[in-house]
Amino acid sequence: MTTTPDAATVLRLAVGRHGERVTAALGPVGSVTLTGYLTQSLVCALLFTGYGAALVGRVAPPGVLATALALFAVQAVGARWWLRRYRYGPLEWLLRAWTTLPLPPLRRS
Repeated sequence: MTTTPDAATVLRLAVGRHGERVTAALGPVGSVTLTGYLTQSLVCALLFTGYGAALVGRVAPPGVLATALALFAVQAVGARWWLRRYRYGPLEWLLRAWTTLPLPPLRRS
């Protein structure tokens, strides 16, 4: 029987000895989750389906894991860079603008 990470594991990481570093690293990614999710979907679709490189079944599981970790690392750096300049992720801003109707400010003051 295997166990999977759950909310309690994430909470232990966030309040543990290295909690500040974990929170600082993952916080920006959590603020742009819609943008991150759709970016991951697009990149993986372009890499692994017939629309792009068609690598499905041609990349070993460790290669897929390395791809996922590299993509997440790039997104974490990109999210931190973006949120230094803007209040919301690009798709989060669009969703907020659409659901609240008046355009919210995007840039930080």
